[in-house]
Amino acid sequence: MKIKPMSNLWIFVFGLGLTLIAGPVQSLPRPTSSEPGQFVSPKLGFRISAGNTAWLHEVPPKSIPSIATIYKAPQTQNGVQAAFTVRVDRLDKSLSLAQYVRRFMQDYHRFGFDVLQSQRVNIEGQDGFLIDLINRDAEKQLRQIVLVKDKTAVILTCRDQQESFNHSLRACNEIARQFRWL
Repeated sequence: MKIKPMSNLWIFVFGLGLTLIAGPVQSLPRPTSSEPGQFVSPKLGFRISAGNTAWLHEVPPKSIPSIATIYKAPQTQNGVQAAFTVRVDRLDKSLSLAQYVRRFMQDYHRFGFDVLQSQRVNIEGQDGFLIDLINRDAEKQLRQIVLVKDKTAVILTCRDQQESFNHSLRACNEIARQFRWL
């Protein structure tokens, strides 16, 4: 198994939503659905929506091309607006979910994250991998769900302040349940 260079690992960990830093990736399509809160991309091969939440769908900044779409909480808590990002990683070759997750799992701690739990999950018939994390320095908490199909990995990341994370998590889980490969 060929490991990506360290710079890509750094990009993966922090580009998932904590600091929204991303590396060079092809430009991704913008939403094509007319339904509010829904993102559909035939080119990327998936769709997702806000489901039964009040979260706001936003177009991601063009400066971060690996982020396909973003959902944000309708209000801030303690000056912070929780966010749910959908990041796409185009792979050079097809990898299994386990192979893809193994590439970065051991490195979370090195970047200031403590893994609270990690486990395989099933989201509406789709195999995924769930990782709950805390950034001990920034007092942020994240839930990531990794999904892989062919040469595309999608990382769903919910992030919020640690103290209000459980409140945001209900909406994030609802949005994650809306994910479908096309």
